[in-house]
Amino acid sequence: LSVVIGFSRSKDKAIPAITGFLSLIILKEGLKIMNPTLNMGVFGGIVAGLIAAFVYNKFKKTELPSVLSFFGGEKTPISVIIPTMILTSGILGIVWPFMQNGIDKFAHALVKMGAVGVFLFGFLNRLLIPFGLHHVLNSYIYFALGEFENSKGEIITGEIPRFIAGDPTAGSFLVGFFVIMMFGIPDIALAITNAARKNRKDNVKGLMSSGSITSFITGITEPIEFMFMFAAMPLYLVYAFVQGAAFAMADVVNLRVHSFGNIEFLTRTPMAIKAGIGMDLVNFIWVSVLFAVLMYFI
Repeated sequence: LSVVIGFSRSKDKAIPAITGFLSLIILKEGLKIMNPTLNMGVFGGIVAGLIAAFVYNKFKKTELPSVLSFFGGEKTPISVIIPTMILTSGILGIVWPFMQNGIDKFAHALVKMGAVGVFLFGFLNRLLIPFGLHHVLNSYIYFALGEFENSKGEIITGEIPRFIAGDPTAGSFLVGFFVIMMFGIPDIALAITNAARKNRKDNVKGLMSSGSITSFITGITEPIEFMFMFAAMPLYLVYAFVQGAAFAMADVVNLRVHSFGNIEFLTRTPMAIKAGIGMDLVNFIWVSVLFAVLMYFI
């Protein structure tokens, strides 16, 4: 809806929003019919929004014969979007499985590459965020990677469930997140605030403060990332590279801390220690400080 409202050329956004809503639900239902296992994530919403905006802009001034005049003008896109998205969902239902399987196989390959694989995962995790495709990459790593048998004889799979269950081998593809989300993002926010023009500093400080606190507490980084992603794409590429390096470094020094933010850090670290997964405090401190300082000065 945000995409179609942003790209539609109209002062009144009601009809574009309805067009976008129809576009999305037809795509979702069409994909379910084609293949219930498909997961386009946020990318599906972007596609639906762009097509809806194009259809609206193209057909909003359509003049129909008087007998059909009720469906003319701005109402035409509402009719046109239906067959358009039926066709689109059919095409994507054929094409998307190859893309989804390709990403899934790539995730499998990363596991066999050691620290290099961990670096690539961290790098691509950030790089795919604008398209929402990081969820496709994450799904195998988080919920299917590896096996661990707990004390009850249950087989646990996936980095997150295995870590929580006490698997000492779990965490390589998770540990880099706390470095960025709890320390890196707040320092990026501080750097942008300090570099802001004097007449904008108060506004920037308010935005950056709320975004950095959100990241530190919950691990949600998008508020800060989307503030500089489109304004400084080369800088975002460097940021993604540094995240990959943080993942690799944390893996090399064998840190096994899993948290996307402070809430999970406080709750999962005691669970891990109880399960016998050691917590190297010295490595935790210097890795966190190193990447916080790096991100600030970059």
